[in-house]
Formats: sequence, structure tokens, C-alpha cells
Amino acid sequence: MSRKRSDSVVKLEYYDHLVKSTILRHQHPVTGLLPATADSQGDAWVRDNVYSVMAVWALAMAYRKRAERDEDRARAYELERSVVKLMRGLLFCMMRQVDKVEAFKKMPIKENALHAKYDIATGGTCVADHLWGHLQVDAPALYILMLAQMTTSGLQIIFSLDEVSFIQNLVYYIESAYRTPDFGIWERGDKTNQGQLELNASSVGMAKAALEAINEFDLFGCRGGPESVIHVLADERQHCQTILHSLLPRESSSKEVDSALLSVIGFPAFACNDPDLVERTREKIEKELKGNYGCKRFMRDGYRTVMEDPRRLYYEPSELKNFDRVECEWPVFFCYLLLDGLFENNTSQVDDYRQFLDKLIVPQDDGVVCLPELYYVPKDKVELEKANPHSQERLPGGKIPHLWGQSLYIVGCLLQEGLIVPGEIDPLNRHYYVPPKVDLIVQVALVAENEAMKQELSEYDIPSQTSDELLPIHVLLARQLSRAYTRLGKNEKLGLSGRPFLDMGTLSTCKLYRYKKTMYAFYPQFLDHEHFYLSLDDQMTVDFVQTSLAYLRANWQMNGRPTITLPVTQFLLGQKGEKSPVMNLLQKLRSGYSAGVRTEVGKLADFLKTSHITKLSFMHGYPVIDNSMSPGLLKRAFSLESSSSSFSLEHESFAILPSPRLGRRGHSPGVEDVELRRKTSVSGSVRRSRKAASAFLEDMVEAAGSPKSAMNWLAGHGQGSRRRSVHLKNASVPAAFTSRSSSSYTQGGVQLDDLLQQLERADSLQDQADILHCLYIQKGLEFDCTLNGEVGCTVEVLLEEVYEKAATQQLWSLVRHAAGMVGKQVEELAAAATDILVYQKQFTVGLPPATVEITVTRPLPPEDLKSTIYGTYGEDVSNAVLTQEILMYLAMFIRSTPSMFLEMLTLRIGLIIRVMTAELGRVLHCSGDNATEQLMNLRPSQMKRLLYHIINGEDFVEKSESSGQDGRPFRRRLVTIHPLKRRDTAGIAQLKERAKHRRATRTETVTSDSGSDDESHTASLHGQWIRRRRLDGALNRVPIGFYRNVWRILQRCRGLKLEKYILYSHPTIEEMTEGELKFALTVESWLNRLPQPEYRQLMVETLMVVGMLVDADSGQSLGDILSIDSLVYDANKLFLESVDVGMNDSADFVHNDGTISEDFYDSAPSGRYGTMSFFTQAVVNSVQHLPRLAPSAECRVS
Repeated sequence: MSRKRSDSVVKLEYYDHLVKSTILRHQHPVTGLLPATADSQGDAWVRDNVYSVMAVWALAMAYRKRAERDEDRARAYELERSVVKLMRGLLFCMMRQVDKVEAFKKMPIKENALHAKYDIATGGTCVADHLWGHLQVDAPALYILMLAQMTTSGLQIIFSLDEVSFIQNLVYYIESAYRTPDFGIWERGDKTNQGQLELNASSVGMAKAALEAINEFDLFGCRGGPESVIHVLADERQHCQTILHSLLPRESSSKEVDSALLSVIGFPAFACNDPDLVERTREKIEKELKGNYGCKRFMRDGYRTVMEDPRRLYYEPSELKNFDRVECEWPVFFCYLLLDGLFENNTSQVDDYRQFLDKLIVPQDDGVVCLPELYYVPKDKVELEKANPHSQERLPGGKIPHLWGQSLYIVGCLLQEGLIVPGEIDPLNRHYYVPPKVDLIVQVALVAENEAMKQELSEYDIPSQTSDELLPIHVLLARQLSRAYTRLGKNEKLGLSGRPFLDMGTLSTCKLYRYKKTMYAFYPQFLDHEHFYLSLDDQMTVDFVQTSLAYLRANWQMNGRPTITLPVTQFLLGQKGEKSPVMNLLQKLRSGYSAGVRTEVGKLADFLKTSHITKLSFMHGYPVIDNSMSPGLLKRAFSLESSSSSFSLEHESFAILPSPRLGRRGHSPGVEDVELRRKTSVSGSVRRSRKAASAFLEDMVEAAGSPKSAMNWLAGHGQGSRRRSVHLKNASVPAAFTSRSSSSYTQGGVQLDDLLQQLERADSLQDQADILHCLYIQKGLEFDCTLNGEVGCTVEVLLEEVYEKAATQQLWSLVRHAAGMVGKQVEELAAAATDILVYQKQFTVGLPPATVEITVTRPLPPEDLKSTIYGTYGEDVSNAVLTQEILMYLAMFIRSTPSMFLEMLTLRIGLIIRVMTAELGRVLHCSGDNATEQLMNLRPSQMKRLLYHIINGEDFVEKSESSGQDGRPFRRRLVTIHPLKRRDTAGIAQLKERAKHRRATRTETVTSDSGSDDESHTASLHGQWIRRRRLDGALNRVPIGFYRNVWRILQRCRGLKLEKYILYSHPTIEEMTEGELKFALTVESWLNRLPQPEYRQLMVETLMVVGMLVDADSGQSLGDILSIDSLVYDANKLFLESVDVGMNDSADFVHNDGTISEDFYDSAPSGRYGTMSFFTQAVVNSVQHLPRLAPSAECRVS
């Protein structure tokens, strides 16, 4: 008599029958693929197949653990083979498109994407590239994640090293997910389904989970070796995590929340490391999308609703509102919530969602229960459901069973009934939260240029080593590490090239590497830049190091400590006895604390036991990394020669340009020089190329006396080495570089021979630059000037020489202009732009109205971005270069302090440059043209600091400082920075005081050096609110809740008007919801039609007041088109009447738009005489039924 079967095996037999009858019966016998639905035999989606086979895998593990007879073990083996067959079937489908993987690594566009679905019978493509939204990064990422999980559970899925190479390249395919807009999990991109790509949190999160799961993973399991291990760079994983956290709980710009995020914050990805963010995302999904029959995919989702037109693939924008409140509800998301409760051991949540699901399953004729794809509202119940959400009975629709949902339902049942445990379907233990490291110590190893440098450092008790003392540890450039990684995944048989040659991130260069018996360290990537001038500023070096320290503190998750290796040269430290910024940094590092991070400075060999070490096992069979580069590197690190040196990665030494390239200093122009400038009409052409931009700054800068040099602003300058000119005559430094008048010269009427003759004779660096600028405009870079009979002296070669001279003398205006003329590009320009974009910001280039303004909304290849910037500015190459510089700084800020950019959506680079110029001109009391020159003369670190304080709203004041040199005292002007002190309210006495002050300043001539510091500070308080409005308007900064306010206003009127620009409520609010990023961008674009930033900000304040009044109203209509600019004009009129300033006198206080009082611009928002009071009166007078606010009412408008 046979032994009675246990209850657990009986349950397994039931689920075995359920799996075979609803899932495995549809598996194709040849390819092993599954269709999306039981009645379809055509297409096999990658994502659906992976989810559908999870139930088979879970059941196999349950049988493996609880088998009582041989037949049970046989069932376990059979189920495992079904899983392997499907996973390998998907692998073969993707490997047949290996050419797309290779193309996508170089250009991640939708045409190069792997297909999202394949023919179920052949594994070939089933729809053309352009006929489907194939770019869905989450699909291959889900495959990689589950490949790692299933292999860990004991399945052998990968059989050969060729397949390992393909998986390694598939990792490269998904690692750019954080900067790759795609069609998303629902295959439609923007929710209008019109083919617009979006950056989707569900794609980024799944890619992040896959990269973490597959890192250092052996695809052959316990039987593998070094060649079967997959490697992922830590920085790519970290980028995905950072962007995921910045996106959540939002899914994309058009979907403010999406139920697909349940797969990211919970099973199977467990991608979010922030428990609070996980809870906040789950709560928002349950609040906004949960129904009685499941969760909506996203708001206004028209898929499978009775109102959807099945004959059309796309929706009309105004059509989306028809789907509001009647979206289909998907039971599959209750499965995710059930699994969430099981992993978190939340019994009440498990019981609730299991009861929900048991009510939603549909019994079939054979007694098998199936989970439908969705539940929809019948046509006759649509209006009732809209009037009273969740009140009507829904009907099952779509695919029955929905294999994806059916599979997750079975997995949840197996877990709840104890047949498997959470760790078996998550063998990598991703569901355990790993807290960030605390008390991180960053190790710093210094490599001295020579023994003398080592001795100088030792005098400050700073340990260091020379390159010879480092052996047997080799220190190499970061690009050497990049080159080594290009060999990872390379497979000639498959036509795969391995990892693209890209920059290495901070996390990667702060590890040590072992190849065979040799140890390698790598200098940071920012030391490896040759072509742009940022590295010529030693303060920028300090900033880069401190930024790296802060980045490590926030993101280091690996075992061991990070190790930064830095070279120290004489160029960095300056002359002995001088206290350079770099020496200050080294002393802070030595003290054990810098930039909020604990540090330890020591010898590299002493750090071996505490550092994180990675094995370069994939280098097997390749030549050894070139060790001889280590000694040669110190000859160029951080030196000027690095900007012009050409070196080979494969050879021992660096070829440095000949030294005689620099003009002499201290030369005073004589009579011949003056006569030369009188004869040459091209003098000042460099400054005139920026004239168009400067012309629009005059209204923003008060001219008061002669300009003061900004060269000493915030810090002194290092002089660098001196080299003699090869092609150009030795040039003197201009005596008054920033005050050259451009109005005395005209560009026309100069013959080419005269230009070349004057170029040979010119010994002023400014004159050389002016003449070369004229030749550049007229003849181009390739024109051969043939100076002194020497062939090959092209304009480009000579401009490079001017660039080097100016860089060595730190004449930054000429450096920027020369860099622009030769078309130099920041090495990380595209990466910086991408960093801004992936934080859900846009940026524009151009200086309207002088130039067009182009909005960049998606990542661009480096050359495309460069051509966009240079093409926008035309002849004004200085601003083209400065735009790249500003982009770099903004990217650094947004990476380190994203909170600086709250309520800012579009960064208008041109307008930011204009405001920076105005602010500098305000402090230095110079006109717009001279302020532009002063701005261009700032060194990079000063430019970065100025931008930082402007974004933070901090002010500048002048300060006279006595100093002495060789016992001789002198006075010089410095600019110091302190937080802006604001008065919160505006009173009548204050307003009259300002008016009186303005009258005085219009009748008196104020020289740049007159007045005390106290008077200067008092004067600076006047204009603080107009300044703040100008800054906020230029930065597109709006109050919290502003866009939701605008949404509510649009619901009560037909549109909003700003001058001749109207934002209509239809189809705006029909297409978009109030929380959508897309709606906010639409409103911002409408506001940006106004050219003056402070005028724009008054409109923002008025809209906030209108929104507050609308909230307090009973719900009556605001009328037809509400004119916001008219309300501002009315408020200004009320203001003038209230402060008893007659209309005849008001002309003295109007802004450049001719209508708004400057005192009104400069009034605080709150208080009896604040702008809010007058806006409120104007709105109430215009819209009669609106209620009057109490005097104590608060409205945050700035």
C-alpha cells in the first residue's frame, strides 16, 4: 500500500496542473517561447516571457525542495528544463540582432534598439523597426536580472563564452538607461501614444537592478572561471540610482505616477535604496491609481476602454480627458502588492490583496482559474462611473488568462502557502535593504614630481612618494583604464567591440586593480583632460578634488575604502614660499577632514590592505597594460603643457611642444604701436564680436564711473611658465586690457596685405588677437598667413599660439575667445548636458533677442551639441565657449546639490550669462559693454563661484583693503560675498526713501572709488527686490505649488494672456494632468515669451495671487480670457496712487518696458505696500465676485 501524499505535495500537484494548463501548454516546442495570450500564436514579448516563466521557476524550486518520490524529482527537472528552454530561446532571439547591440552602444537611438517582441515560431523579427516602439530598456534589463537570479538558484542557462560576451555587451546596452529616453514598459512613450520618447523611472530602475545583480557574476555558476564573469562599472550603476531617486515617485514627464513602478520598488527589482521614497511611491500609487479591480496603469490611460478608437494607434491631445476616471484596472498590480506584503512580512497587506485577487480570478470550463488582463467599465456605465468613481461594476477584458499576471499570482500563492520562501525567488537577496556607509574614510596618495617636490611637501608634514618609489605599484592615466575595459566583451566572431572608449567615473578610478601579480592605481579622470582651459586654473583643481570627495561620501558602497591618487607638481604649488590653493587643500587633507569627509593621507603601499581591489581577469590573452606611462605622466599633470601636448597611449614618453611660444611681458606700447593701432581698423574686433550681446545689458547695469578690473576678484592669479613665440612677434601684455574702447575702430576698409603686415609687426597680444579674429571671419581657419616667409602658419595655428600665451598669462578673456575661434570643446560637454537633462531639467542656448534661443530636451552626441552651441552664437564665439563652461558648472552643482534647482525646469544659459554680467557690472559700477569684458576676464573658478552665488541668491559688496608689498602700502578693490539680507515687508517710508535715493543718484556723479563702505552697503539695499526678481526670472524659478495654481486657474477660465501670448485651457488641461511635468513645461514655455526676467516674475507673483483667490472662491467662472499683464499694470497704477507719487513724476521710476514703476519692481511682496496687496486689489477689481482677502493672508510668491 502506497504512503499517503503530504499536504504540501498535494498543493504542488494542484499548482503544477494550473501552471501546465495556463502557461506551459502554450510554450512553443521549438523556440521555447510563450505568446502574450493563450489565443495568440504570433508574437513573443521579451518582458512577458520572463514574467510568465517565473511561476514555472518558482514551482520547480518548490518541487526540488519537497519531492517525496522520483516522479516529484522528475517534475522538478522537467519544469527547470522548461525555464532554461525559454530563457535560451530569448537569448537566441537577441543574439540574432547582435548588430543592433553593437550599433546601440555607439548611438542609443530607437532605430538601433533590440526588438521588444519576436516571432514565436522562428525567433526572428515580426515587425519592422519603424512600425513598433522597440526601444524598451526595461525588457533586456529584466532578462539580465532574472538570468542572474535563476543562475544563482542552480540553473545552467549560459553554455559558451560567446554567449558570455553577448551578455557582457547587453550590459553595455542597458547601462546608459539613465540617459536614454525610451518607449517604456507600455511601449508608447508619451501617454498620447504619438511616438515621443521619455525617460522612464521603470526603465532606469530595472536597469539599475540588473547592473547590480550581474556585477562580478559568473554565468557558469560554480563551474566557471575568470572569463565567464560579467563586470559592471560602479559609476554606471550609481548614475542609474541617482536618476531613479530623482524621478520617483514620478514615472516620466507625461505620467506623474505609474503602477509599473511597483516592479521597481518591490519584486523583482528592489531597485530603490531609500525606504521612505519606496513608501511614498507606493502610497501615491495606491492613492491615485488603486481601484476595486486592480490598479490603473496611469491616469488617463485609454487602452482597452470602450471610448478608445481601435482603428487609431495614436490619441488626439484633447481626447485624453475622455478617459479620466474610467481607465481600465489591471489585477496584475494587486499581485505586485501581494508580493510586496510577503517580502515585508506584512500579514494584513497579504490577506487584503489575496482576498482581492480571489474575487477577480475567472473560472474556466475545466475548473482552472485564470486572472484577466484587465477590467473595464461597460459603455452604459461610463457616465455613472465618471460621476461617482469606483461605484460601477466592471467586466473582465483583454487577455484571459494574462500570462504575466497569472504567473505572478501563482508565485504569490506559493509564497503565501509556505511552499517556497522569499529567499528562493530572490536568491541574490536584493530585498534586503543595505544602508549607506557611515564614517567613510577616503585615502589619499600623493605622487611628487621629483625629490625636491617631495622634500617641500615633507616640510609641511605631508607624506608623498615619487614615481620610482611607487614601484611595484604602477599609477596610470584614467584613459588607460578605459582602454583596458574596451577589451571586456570583445568578440570578433560576433562582431562585438567591447565597452566603448568612454571616461571613467570617480568610483572606478578610486579602486585599485590587480592584473596577474601587478597592482595598478589610476589618476582621476579630471586630470586627463588636455584641450580645454579649465584645468589651467589651480582653484578648479581644488574644486574637482572636493567634488570628488563629496561624491564618494554620498555614493561609495563597496567593501574597503576609496583611494584617490593625485600628482603634485611645481606648477600646482607655485613658487616656493607661496601659499597656493592646492597647498591649502593638501594641508586640509592631511588634517584628516576636508569637504565634510574624513581623509587619510599616506603612501599607496600602506593602503593596499584597506583599499577595494578589483581583478582585471578579463585581460587574459591580451598584452600587458603599458607600465611605462607612469613616470611620464607627471611631466604633464596639471601643467600648461598638458593643453598642447600630444602623446600616444602605447608609447613610453610624451611629446611636448617646443618651449619658445610665449611673448615677453612688461612691454609698454610706444609711438610706433600707437600709429599701428590708428592705421589698423581691426583693433577691438574681439570685443566687437560680443557687442550684440552687450547691447542688451545696458538696461540691467548702472553706469557709474570707470570700470574696475575683475582680475583680482576673489583670488590672485598664478603666472605659470613663460615661453617665447615661434610664429608671432613676442607680445606684451595689454596695459589696460579691459578698458580698450571699441567705438574708435571699424572693421571694413582693411586690405589683406595690410592685415598680414600688421600681424607680423604687432607685439601686443590684444592686437594679434584682433587681427587674427578679422582673418578668421574673412578667410577661415585654414588660411595660410605665411609669416616671414614661413609656410604653414595658418590662422588656426596662430590662434592656438595666442590661446597658449593668453592661458599662461591668465588673460581669460582672450583665452575664451581664442578657444572659441578654434572650436574647442569641453571634454565632458555631452556628459554635463546629459546630467542636467536626466535630472528632469531642460536648458537653452542663445541670447535672445540678439540670437535665437534653442531648447535642448534630450541628450545629444558631443559633436551635435557643439555645433548647436557654436551655430547659435555665430560670430560671438566667446559666449559660445562660456556657454560650455556654464553647462559644466551647472552639471557639477546639480550632481552635488540637486536641491539648488527646485522649482526650476528650464535653465536658460544665455539669460543666466546676461544676469551674471549685470551682477558683476552692478558691483564694479561699469556699463554693459565693460561688464561683459569683466565677466570674460574672470578665471574659471571665479566664474563658477559667481554662478553658484547667483543661483543661491547671495549678494556682493565692495570692500577697500590695504595691503603692502616690500613695505609699500597701497589700496585695491576686492569683491567679497555675503548672504543677501532682505527686508520682508515694504512700508511707505521705505518706498519714499528709495525714490529720494534714485533722484539723488540721477543728479550726482558717483565715482567708482567714492563713498564709504557703509554707504556702499546702504545703497546696495536699494534694488534688492528688483534684483531678486531678475535673478528668479532668469533662472525660471517659481514658488512651490505654482503650476498647480495655474492648473486651477485654467479650470475656471478659457485661457490666460500675457501681452499677445495666450495659454488656452483647451486642449491644455484636457491633455495633461495638474501634476505632470509636461504641463509645467508648457506653462514655463508660455512665460518665457517675455524677454525681461523681472517682468516675467511679476506675472508669476500675480498668478500666485489669482490662484489663492480662486481657492478661496465658491467656484464661479473667471470669465473668458484672463489678462495677467493687465492685472500687473493695474496693480502698478494702484501702487503709484498709494505712495502719493504723481503720474508726472512716475516717469522717473519706470522700467524699460515703459509702463512699470521701478519702485514697484523693487517692492517686497508682503506688507501693506507690498506687491501682493496691489495684485490682490487689481484682481478683485477685475473679477468682481472674488472675495477680498484678510490683511493677514499669506501668499508665497517668491
